[in-house]
Amino acid sequence: MKTQLLTFNDISQSEKDNAPNNGSGKEFSGYLHVSHNGETIALHSDAMEPEDCRFYRDLSWIEPLLHKVFNLGRQEALEETLPEHDQLMTEIDILRSTWTAPQDDETED
Repeated sequence: MKTQLLTFNDISQSEKDNAPNNGSGKEFSGYLHVSHNGETIALHSDAMEPEDCRFYRDLSWIEPLLHKVFNLGRQEALEETLPEHDQLMTEIDILRSTWTAPQDDETED
């Protein structure tokens, strides 16, 4: 996962063409670029009118993006740890299959 704060000059031409032109204008805006494995998963600008700067309006992208990056990170973590977990479970199964309970040498009368 990679996040970058970019200027208008740093984004691609297609991103420039699709950038919102609110507030002070897209050329003077900052851009939050989020990528995962080299693929852009989000590009958002701070070009917005002050009265629209609300989580239910121009900032409504934040909550879904947080969920998305959390889930991507979680998936990566599971993919990294699952083989280790499976190996440990195999070793535990082997130990269980070869283990015998200690025998009590005393007999009851």
